[in-house]
Amino acid sequence: MIGKEQDSEPETKAIESIILSKQGQWDSYVSLHSYGQFFFTPWGFTTILPSDFEDLVQKAKIATNAIKSVNGSEYQIGPSSSLLYMSSGGSEDWVKAKAGVKYSYSIELGPKDADFLNGFIVPESDIPIAGEEMYRGLIALYIELMKEKPKFL
Repeated sequence: MIGKEQDSEPETKAIESIILSKQGQWDSYVSLHSYGQFFFTPWGFTTILPSDFEDLVQKAKIATNAIKSVNGSEYQIGPSSSLLYMSSGGSEDWVKAKAGVKYSYSIELGPKDADFLNGFIVPESDIPIAGEEMYRGLIALYIELMKEKPKFL
């Protein structure tokens, strides 16, 4: 959490308002970030896994396989608490816990290996590659999710 307090920043309030205004109507949520090539599932704030963890991983594998088919990029799947470090305030956690969205993910785009600052500043030349990978991955994910219910964020 960055800011004076939880939900203090206008961007956070806006997203929260949109999601809660249609609570019960979302089946999925994806937030994109850089960097590291991770496909994060809840929970980032604890090592306890959600009861539907296997469902989350199964759907994430469909997306990461599609991502890999573009350029061979491999994304690790799981909670940030086990793949990277514990973190509080992750949107995938909040959306699942507070808004009740089953399939909630945060994806850390490439590059996979970079020094700290250069990983967050993605070179302009890498943006089309990341875009194609995410397009393929998210389309594959949403096609799979539509088999359950055709509504998602």
